[in-house]
Amino acid sequence: MAGRHGYSETGLENRRREWARRHPRRALLKAVVTLVVVFVPLLAVPAFLFGLPAYDQAHPRTLDCRVDGVAVGITSGRYSHSPYVRFSSPDCGVLLLFHGVTRDNQDDIAAEVEQSDHYRITVGAGTYAMRSVLRVLKLRPEIQHYERIS
Repeated sequence: MAGRHGYSETGLENRRREWARRHPRRALLKAVVTLVVVFVPLLAVPAFLFGLPAYDQAHPRTLDCRVDGVAVGITSGRYSHSPYVRFSSPDCGVLLLFHGVTRDNQDDIAAEVEQSDHYRITVGAGTYAMRSVLRVLKLRPEIQHYERIS
């Protein structure tokens, strides 16, 4: 049966093979570009998502932030729901505290943080550096440690 332009499927395939035989460098370049465009992102995304927490543990970054707002919440996942305390800062952006937060103590932790005060906050350097990209995935830098600066 004829294809869209009057060529059979076998005829189109034969023309592609003939073109590849006549232009081997172009065919190789086309194959390499296709592999790079398709497979590199497929490999990079899992490496990025699984490697970033390990990088953050090895590379902490300390920030001095003025905290303007504090809120509590619970993540909405299919199988798990984790309580958190959200720190909002004009200097550092939105940061989340998960470590040591339970449903019973999250209100106490939020009440303990005084708004408009300065805090020294430790986060992962990788997550903090990529916070604008991660915001699209609804991920925020996670607070490892915080303390009030007198």
